[in-house]
Amino acid sequence: MPKTSCACPAYKYSALLLLDSSLLPSPWSLAVTMPGLLAKNASKKGSKKAVKIRKEDDESARDAAKTSISIYKLLKQIHPQAGITTEAMSIMNAFVNDTFDRVANEAFRLAHCNRRASITSKEIQTAVRLLLPEELAEKAVSECQRPLAKHKRSK
Repeated sequence: MPKTSCACPAYKYSALLLLDSSLLPSPWSLAVTMPGLLAKNASKKGSKKAVKIRKEDDESARDAAKTSISIYKLLKQIHPQAGITTEAMSIMNAFVNDTFDRVANEAFRLAHCNRRASITSKEIQTAVRLLLPEELAEKAVSECQRPLAKHKRSK
């Protein structure tokens, strides 16, 4: 059996939740029932109260939908004739979210080591250079420097 890149069971569970929520037409159309999320009286026999979903679950479904739209637009810019299946899109969502989490965590560690309260573009840039392979990191940094310079000029 192949080993996963992350041994954390919470990551596996969040990836499964992401896979299920990305198949929905709208984040509001499904009530997800998980242990610990049920309303207090919902577990009693004969209770007719609706199961409440945490706000975080709704937000993650909306974020997955936004990420899917961005990935689809990028795909159409590069290969206009290509399409993507729902399963492939959910894998891409998981990949993007995982990469974002890794960069954010590394940037947090860098800010903490430098005794800074805020994560700046410098920490993000350093985190990208540490986490991504050399060529990909250089490309990512160069692509982000233009909008960053434009933002600094506008201030």
